[in-house]
Amino acid sequence: MPWAIDETGMSDVTIQINGRSYQIACEDDQEDHLRRLAEFLESRLQDVVSMVGQVGQDRLLVMASLLIADELSDTMAEIQDARSNPDLDTVQRLRGEVLEKADAKTAHFFELLAGRIEAIAERIEQA
Repeated sequence: MPWAIDETGMSDVTIQINGRSYQIACEDDQEDHLRRLAEFLESRLQDVVSMVGQVGQDRLLVMASLLIADELSDTMAEIQDARSNPDLDTVQRLRGEVLEKADAKTAHFFELLAGRIEAIAERIEQA
């Protein structure tokens, strides 16, 4: 594994996840990769926060991890399907399906976010 919680002889990288700092040791050439992974996790975590609010660090991290695991599972299945059926039509069809799923997920997140914004606006108006 190119990163660890605390290994001597490795570079230290500080990452931010949900407003908290974590110092992670990694191989000397893996700092930027680790930062990108942290940014990806933070992005997914904020997606979850926009859907359910701040429900506790542990629960948010579990929910974000499950979201990422679901995306990984879908991607692995699509890769396996593409390997099993490498013809151009299948590849184009799979690409279209992936784009449709991404668009649908994005639209869903925006709908949830809009609902939360409306609820906040209503609370502000009532105050």
